[in-house]
Amino acid sequence: MYTRQFILRSASLCDYHESWKKINVGNDLVLAVHPALNSLVREGHDKQVILLGYVLDPRNPEHADADILDHLLSRSNTPEDIITGTTPLCGRWVMIIATDTSLILFQDPGALRTVYYYFCGNTVSCASQPGLIRDLLQLPYDVSAREYSLGERFANTEDWWPGDSCPFLGVKRLLPNHYLDLMSKKTVRFWPRKTHKETTCENAQTPGFELKLHQTDNKSTEGKSE
Repeated sequence: MYTRQFILRSASLCDYHESWKKINVGNDLVLAVHPALNSLVREGHDKQVILLGYVLDPRNPEHADADILDHLLSRSNTPEDIITGTTPLCGRWVMIIATDTSLILFQDPGALRTVYYYFCGNTVSCASQPGLIRDLLQLPYDVSAREYSLGERFANTEDWWPGDSCPFLGVKRLLPNHYLDLMSKKTVRFWPRKTHKETTCENAQTPGFELKLHQTDNKSTEGKSE
């Protein structure tokens, strides 16, 4: 049922599936990883980076996961630098970055490798599927979520849940372009990085119009060359 999944919990509570690989994260967390899910740990420059899943670098397709992580570590001074360094990367992955002063978790830009989390007091539980957290903590269904799941709108949207909502009480989904700060127990949006100024419809229309003309010209040129 939980092939290629993972769960991250406090070390004193992480007794999930003896056959799963265990990785120590920071000072008090343990990551349990299903044997079929690729995982890799790299350390350097006073940082630990854990990869779950697979990551690809279109600019250097010959690079393996270890090459990519080592490159990120060597070019980064802070966890935020690592996040920025993943901008051109693709794949289906989750990364955890641990330093002496920070512990954050984030995912590929499309959030294809999903992350769900639950905070209760000083304890934290993160997992790739909400059912993992529900089973461990015996959480009830959220009443409003239950009503939504029985409605016609839910039936017509392929089981789509809005925002960070989830069927189970207190469990949230990590949204794309956000990282989860496991120390402060907050989510932080890291992209877009620049604040865009307001503009008029006329000014906003011009760049798009020029791009469309450029694309049309290219297609016309390609057609003539053929």
